[in-house]
Amino acid sequence: MIKLVLLLLIALCCCAFADRSVIVNNLGDQAVRSYSVIVSAASNTFTASGRAVFSSLFGGGAKAKTDGSIFYFNGQRCTYTYVHKTFDAIINGDNGTISKSETFAAVFSPFIIIEYEETNGVEGYQYGNDTLLGWARNDKWDATDYWKFSVTKANFTTTTPDNQSIPFTVTTVNATSPNGLFSLSFSISDAPVSVNDTDITADQTKINIEIKGYYDNNVNPATKNCDVKPGNFACQSTGASNNNNSRLALGSFVGVGTANALFRSSPHGFLKTHGGGNVDAVFDWATTVSINGANATANVSTSFSDFKKGEGHLNPDVNVDGDSNNIGAQIMVHSFDYIRPQSIYWDPTFGGQSTGSIALPSIILIVSTIFAMLML
Repeated sequence: MIKLVLLLLIALCCCAFADRSVIVNNLGDQAVRSYSVIVSAASNTFTASGRAVFSSLFGGGAKAKTDGSIFYFNGQRCTYTYVHKTFDAIINGDNGTISKSETFAAVFSPFIIIEYEETNGVEGYQYGNDTLLGWARNDKWDATDYWKFSVTKANFTTTTPDNQSIPFTVTTVNATSPNGLFSLSFSISDAPVSVNDTDITADQTKINIEIKGYYDNNVNPATKNCDVKPGNFACQSTGASNNNNSRLALGSFVGVGTANALFRSSPHGFLKTHGGGNVDAVFDWATTVSINGANATANVSTSFSDFKKGEGHLNPDVNVDGDSNNIGAQIMVHSFDYIRPQSIYWDPTFGGQSTGSIALPSIILIVSTIFAMLML
């Protein structure tokens, strides 16, 4: 327990990400929430639970239906889950008031860093075509491998259309993997804001991702009996290669909890998923990244792979489990066009939006055990 407390205190003093510029956006009839953020260093998790203060995901202002949102991070599996729940109160005569609820859930998991050499002439890592040099899994940690967390908060005020002032908070949770190789910084706002020129609502998260020290054997040593030759991504880390043309890519598993999900995507920075109902999940990403502490930039190229079981499909080879009959999902690989970077800094966003609304930055993925826990 003392070790866990020390890890959390150290993280509070050593934030890997720079201060963020926050501008309060026009509220209109968008939702304002009050998020309660709880970090559990012992379980490598944090939970942000947001109750409605004004309006809802679907608008409606002061007359909106009651709804709520949850963001949940699990470091051991490197998953980030978004859950939205809407409540209706139905008056039914002698039976009194009946409560009905609808739940939407989606998850994002940046589960693997892939090292490769560009050999097929097509930009970015192409599974089965470019030369695989190694990898580091972000989702294969023991229960005694502790992530480092820190939490910061900043207070602001927004105004409703009838000039009612509502105080709110922007919370930033930083999470760094046990070896320091992979860091995520989550900005969760109670109300619509712009964070470093990226607009988010109370149902979306801006996520800053940093890969730092992949080629440093002290940060990313090879784990025992982990060899690149089988090419099955099964073990935690192969360590870095000595290849002078090495580049890095990030593999993410994304989806929602229905096999009939509809995907609309663009390699230029957009993946939208509709799983039925009134809520969509969308992943929006920047097509350039900062390299080596912003001393350089690099292009981001993206490839998509359907979630299908059986020989010749990517997800069995990267050991992503799940029932393809019950989920709608894809695997995305974002490749960073820079040779042997010391660090990579990237800032996608994640959350939910009402079906048919203008796309705003967000992300997604499904892990059934997390659904079971959060849908209660």
